[in-house]
Amino acid sequence: MSNVIIYKRDDGRVAVVVPTPEFLQTNTIEDVRTISVPTGKTSHIVDISTIPDQEFRDAWDIQNNVVVEDLVKVKEMAHTRRRARRSELLKPYDDIIALQIPNEDAAAAEAARVNIRDNDSAVQAAINTASDVAGVKAVLITYGA
Repeated sequence: MSNVIIYKRDDGRVAVVVPTPEFLQTNTIEDVRTISVPTGKTSHIVDISTIPDQEFRDAWDIQNNVVVEDLVKVKEMAHTRRRARRSELLKPYDDIIALQIPNEDAAAAEAARVNIRDNDSAVQAAINTASDVAGVKAVLITYGA
């Protein structure tokens, strides 16, 4: 078991204080809390294994003394990544159409853009209907975002 300290910062983000093994050789986790947590902040000592991976760190919250991922915030972040992926996929076709590149088939480029937008709409719907963070992550992995 490896303990860390969690608390909410003034900006609303979750802070995780991970003490070094060297410090803990001569001090306690309570000493770490006293040194590291700002006065007046509520903090909790938890096992590090309960901390989610950092993929959606900006969506973290503390509920019942545990770090959780806020699904609404996760979905907002996922849509940002989805839109970036869509832009990346559309770019070569957008260039063909906008720049009227010689020897390129504008009709084929537009057809590809339609397919990308249709697929992106399906990804958007899948993110919106995901019931948990794992579902959102699975959609992003499949989409390459």
